[in-house]
Amino acid sequence: MPVPSENIRSEIVQSLRLDLIGPDNDHAFAHELLPEPPSRWYLTGYLVPRSAPESQRCDPTSADEIDAAGEGGGADDAAIPDRGTAGKSFLPSSIGLTVLVEPGVETLDAVVRWGDYLFEGAPEEEPVEEEGTIDLPEVGEPKEPYGSGALRKQSTGFRRTPREERLVICLPKPGKPLVAFDVPNGKGLRLVVNARTVSSTAQFGGLLPPGTRSVSVFLMNNRNPNHKKGYCAFAFQAQLSLTSSEPFVPRPDLRGSQTSALNDDWDEKVADLQYRDIFEYAVGHGVSATACYIDTPVCRTVVTEWIPQAEVERVEPTRLPGVELGMEALGVLPDGSSAAAMLTPLVTQYRAWIAAQQRKLEGLG
Repeated sequence: MPVPSENIRSEIVQSLRLDLIGPDNDHAFAHELLPEPPSRWYLTGYLVPRSAPESQRCDPTSADEIDAAGEGGGADDAAIPDRGTAGKSFLPSSIGLTVLVEPGVETLDAVVRWGDYLFEGAPEEEPVEEEGTIDLPEVGEPKEPYGSGALRKQSTGFRRTPREERLVICLPKPGKPLVAFDVPNGKGLRLVVNARTVSSTAQFGGLLPPGTRSVSVFLMNNRNPNHKKGYCAFAFQAQLSLTSSEPFVPRPDLRGSQTSALNDDWDEKVADLQYRDIFEYAVGHGVSATACYIDTPVCRTVVTEWIPQAEVERVEPTRLPGVELGMEALGVLPDGSSAAAMLTPLVTQYRAWIAAQQRKLEGLG
């Protein structure tokens, strides 16, 4: 029995997520045992301490250069481009979300999820990650697949412990200093909150309710760094979600506002009509954001997302009776009259469709 293509795509996305970030707390591998330190096993999705040494905060692959071979005798654009100055890329110590809330919202429910790893086995068996001595796997070196026999049989390794903490954060008054909340049992993880009133709503053509506030919440790793076992202070598979008692305010598209030079642009008007029921509720900082709809058409929960994804509707041509659209069939027609006979029904039905759309305008607001 063939496997549906959507199932195959879903498994590919899950494999990619497990390979780059690791499992979340609801996954079957939430208590996984890795044969190597997680800071070496995973490429992204974790937060390093803000005060960690540069050797732990710096991405060791950021200065790698990809060799490109030019073709001999080619044009000027076939030459190998000049290499720019290599710069250091630092790993993130925080991720954040910005949302718009109504004036009456004074608190938000925050959920912080992450994973901590500790070595299981005799102390002398644990590899030491001294500063600047982390060996990266060679390019193309395969990882042992999840659930493989080797991982199931091993008795020592780096065990993941799923963590989840919930807390209520009180929003500061607009214009007041930042407010920080320690994550319970986070050992230095902290939420930093900022709120400000959105500037004059007249600027947005009345697209926002009066008194709408912009709230930014950041999850920061303020743990004390471990200089020999850096991974012990990292927060892996970090995730932040915010929930409001009232629906979040959708972010307006300023390109269609009264102050926008595009407010008379035909394409913008068509897009506003076609996507009138599509809204954006959050902006991610250092990470993507996704809106959650739980048995309601409005959004009250937003979540950070390291690997964003979206569903795109499949587009198929409409099958029209009496119309031949096959290129091979049209290519062997003997003359123009034969082509007209096969293609004229397309013109006729297209005109009928346009007339039907025009009749719908009478009841369209």
